[in-house]
Amino acid sequence: MKINHLITAAAASLLLASCNKDDSGNAKLSHFPEDGVMRVTTSVNEAQLTRAGIDNTNITKFPFYLQIITGDGTVGYNYFKKISYNETTGEWEPENQMLWKNSTTQITMTAVGQSLTENNINGSARLSVNQYQSIDEGSLALTDLLYMKATTIANPSTETELLDDDGKLVIKFKHALSKIDINLTLNNQFAKMNVAKTDITDITIGGTIRQYDFTPKTGAVTPRIDETATDLYPYQSAYTAPSAENFNRAEVKYEAIVLPQTVTAGTLMVSFKIQEKPYLWTSTEDITFEQGKRYTFNLQVGDDVVTISKNGFSVTAWDKTNESTSAPTLETE
Repeated sequence: MKINHLITAAAASLLLASCNKDDSGNAKLSHFPEDGVMRVTTSVNEAQLTRAGIDNTNITKFPFYLQIITGDGTVGYNYFKKISYNETTGEWEPENQMLWKNSTTQITMTAVGQSLTENNINGSARLSVNQYQSIDEGSLALTDLLYMKATTIANPSTETELLDDDGKLVIKFKHALSKIDINLTLNNQFAKMNVAKTDITDITIGGTIRQYDFTPKTGAVTPRIDETATDLYPYQSAYTAPSAENFNRAEVKYEAIVLPQTVTAGTLMVSFKIQEKPYLWTSTEDITFEQGKRYTFNLQVGDDVVTISKNGFSVTAWDKTNESTSAPTLETE
């Protein structure tokens, strides 16, 4: 009987050793780190062609907050840590080292890319969309709110999606807010006026409210409907000067992050000046901005009028490229 026990134990040891080999070509069945240290890596669920806020190219510039709660609530293995990227080591590092309790105890993790308290993580936080996003890409990023709602790993020893091959927790961020792209096409009469990039000024997006309540564990964003709408100042992300190849038209692109909400007809406005002459476009339909979606407005600018192009309004998923969503038809003015 003792011999059988020894044979069984030896076989189990050999099996465990083979499962942990990853350099020899054998499959590593468990991603749980052998030293029991919690490490993290991040990604943003997006592949957008133009940037507004944080994506996988610049996420390392912005720390985030991570809460870990073990299945049995053991105090010594619960964590609330600020996680920052170390450019020297190329790793995301917590303020203090975090340890797994063991390879089988469940954990639940919540992450948010804002400077929130643990009480905020467990409840809600009152936040606001940055009004002045026109300064630079950093002003956009300060507005973007990334989150991973409360996510459970039931058994770390068998987890393969939320633990990568190096045993790191995978923090999969999503965008909690909405994105607007405004594309202005300045028709050829402006080429004769020698309109330069700096001649387009005072652009604002009107009609949206900025204050909201955010619940990190669910990712819910609730607009503060008792607040008054205020103008947003978007970021000019691109300018193409008039050229013969482009029928002497100039093209200007703006980007902004807005709070998910419904804006009633006649309320959403885009206003700007060209060489001090004012222009205004107003939506004639209700528009609902949804969490994690991006909205594109293609506006044609004539000498005395701004209209929306045919098929000039579109809605796609911010988190994934080319994922279309039905959109209302907007009449031109």
